[in-house]
Amino acid sequence: LALAAAQVLYLYAWFTRSGEIIRDNIITSAQLFENSIAAGRCEDTLSDNEWVEGACDIRFGQAAILYNWLGETEVDTIRSQGYRDKAYGLFSYLKHVPRFATVSKSWTSP
Repeated sequence: LALAAAQVLYLYAWFTRSGEIIRDNIITSAQLFENSIAAGRCEDTLSDNEWVEGACDIRFGQAAILYNWLGETEVDTIRSQGYRDKAYGLFSYLKHVPRFATVSKSWTSP
């Protein structure tokens, strides 16, 4: 359920009706995407088919992208660095997954 909840927050709960960003929903979405990695058993030992069937690219990719955005937009420097550390940790792991071995050599950021 973590993946489904993360996607709902990511796709539909960024803004209020007046256009204000609901930052807490973005934080929760990032955390749920990250938590869903373990629930989906996303490991670098999976075959390409297992990786895709488990939606592992979405679980890792969305968590990394959201944490990176949070790090870039956070005004508190300690929290900002924490979000960036999470983003780059996920990104680094993703670059070592065999499915992305060839293409990930040109990736520089989440």
